[in-house]
Amino acid sequence: METTLPQYSTQDAPPSYEDVVKKFTAALGDGKDPEKILDAANALNLADCKVVFDKNGGNPPPFVEEKDRDKFHLGAEKAASLPIAQGHLKERAQTASQAVKDIEGIFHQLLLEIMKIDQIHKSDFIPELRKHKETFSKLIQESRLLAREISQYGKQFDEVTIEFCADKDISVQDRIKRIQRFIEEAKKFQTASDAMQDRFTKLHDDFTVFVGKFVSWAEKKEGELDKKVTKLIKEIGDLKGRITKVILSMVAVGAGGTTLGMFLAVGGFLAPGPWSLFLIGGGLILAGLSAAACIGLIATWMILSNELKQKEKEKKQYEDQIKHIQQARSQLVSLGKEDLAIFSEKISFLKGYWTKASSDAVEIEGWLKGGADDAKYPKYMERSLKEGVKIYKALSTYLDEYSRGIESDE
Repeated sequence: METTLPQYSTQDAPPSYEDVVKKFTAALGDGKDPEKILDAANALNLADCKVVFDKNGGNPPPFVEEKDRDKFHLGAEKAASLPIAQGHLKERAQTASQAVKDIEGIFHQLLLEIMKIDQIHKSDFIPELRKHKETFSKLIQESRLLAREISQYGKQFDEVTIEFCADKDISVQDRIKRIQRFIEEAKKFQTASDAMQDRFTKLHDDFTVFVGKFVSWAEKKEGELDKKVTKLIKEIGDLKGRITKVILSMVAVGAGGTTLGMFLAVGGFLAPGPWSLFLIGGGLILAGLSAAACIGLIATWMILSNELKQKEKEKKQYEDQIKHIQQARSQLVSLGKEDLAIFSEKISFLKGYWTKASSDAVEIEGWLKGGADDAKYPKYMERSLKEGVKIYKALSTYLDEYSRGIESDE
């Protein structure tokens, strides 16, 4: 889903800050529907955003005070549990499956390219490249099987285990046994997920060495275009960092520090995009905070994202020119530095998922052993029972969709 800024003429008089806030507030409606945040964002054009951006000196104001931060986290977690967010996770999983097909296609193209080179130079890189391709395919199959299993246990935690542990009609001892069984299963999945991540890391490291050998063998100067691309990559990275910083300033967590932080990372909400606005804006709305606070985030994000799009467009133009000069080397470097690394990030949540699930389960176990006082539910358990927060069930949408690649590969 894309949010495109409407264009405006530089000859038009800029709107006032008050008019921009009114426009945004009108598009937001009654302020009780977090899905409206995307409509409100689409109502702003570049001129509107620049007015707010300049008013804030290029930086967003502090949207959530410390006293409201927990309310904001709850609001964002409730937004994350909505069907629209689960639909986004399904789309993200489809991109992971498409990434698999893309990487396999790149491997195939590279084999053909190097075969052409070998007709003249006899580089002997084909056997090693085939080995890396086979390793990748095997890891994909195993990761999908693991995702399928994890999905079932994740849904069970949200839909069955927490309800079971809260049921007063069941003895505390039986509830403790139930949560302990879950913790033991979580440990098994944690071990399997860690091992899977380690194998992906090794594949990436081994392939990086392979790329280095090939580049050394076939090195050519890339000239001025390559320098421009390198400069743009840094500028793009800096812009993405600024955008992510804006979002992280809202939640005050790292990618996996809390249940919300884990959801942000898995769902790609920390990356520049309209879904970042949905989740953060949803948190603000459901926390009952002002539209004026929200608009600062929207304007800052849109200005920086607009600049990011231009940089990425310019980078692509230079890369297209380089590709004609150095096809095989360019593909190898891209696969090693970007595609495999990006895909590894897409499945790295298998590890973080169980780290957080185990932590939440251990808190429930401690609560049961401490007397199972209904007035002192562990935080995630309380939000699940009273506020309808179902983060693990939501994440299972991603897992289910990703694991479906098994059937399509068979």
